[in-house]
Amino acid sequence: MLEVKDDSFHVTCEGYSHLSDSESEEVGRMSVLMGVPAISGMLESLSREQQHAAINKLLQGELAVRRQMIALLQQQGSHQSMGGPTHTCRPEIFKIDISMYKGTDEDLF
Repeated sequence: MLEVKDDSFHVTCEGYSHLSDSESEEVGRMSVLMGVPAISGMLESLSREQQHAAINKLLQGELAVRRQMIALLQQQGSHQSMGGPTHTCRPEIFKIDISMYKGTDEDLF
């Protein structure tokens, strides 16, 4: 049975002691996202080998997502450095000549 403490997974029975630390951490992250009953049900329905394979697949998927995020961030950084800044921080200075109105009250709107 799984036990949740501080929204994380903890191995509480000998049935899951075969999981490595990284596997336990991944199961903890997934239990927060998917819920402890879903993860517990998955682990209980699989053999030890299947548990390792399923958790490894989750880890590989998470790694692929992180690599994709890094690639996108690097791509955005290279586009910004190639094109230069998209805006300037210095204010534009301009002069406006405003002459005083010299009409009469009748000319008012």
